[in-house]
Amino acid sequence: MIEPEVAYMDLDGLLELAENFLSHIVQSVLKNRAPELEVIGRDRTKLEAILPPFPRLRYDEAAEMLNQATRTGTLKRPLSTATTSAPPTKPGSVPSSTAR
Repeated sequence: MIEPEVAYMDLDGLLELAENFLSHIVQSVLKNRAPELEVIGRDRTKLEAILPPFPRLRYDEAAEMLNQATRTGTLKRPLSTATTSAPPTKPGSVPSSTAR
């Protein structure tokens, strides 16, 4: 999992950082672990194609894909419900999503 956390960076910057990090890892594996890739029978051409920039969906495209998956039964609830519903909290309590 790659989840960079950088202060004062916007979403596009975080995506670019994660893409570059992922690409660096893949290229390092290709360079330093080629014998192991052969042993496990990995197709190197697919790994060699992992280079930024990666294709990105706009939010509205991603939302439509998720809503379509909901209609076909892949997801249990629509995106709008998934992103806006939160359990009620007691006054003075910390919501579970922000508690550490």
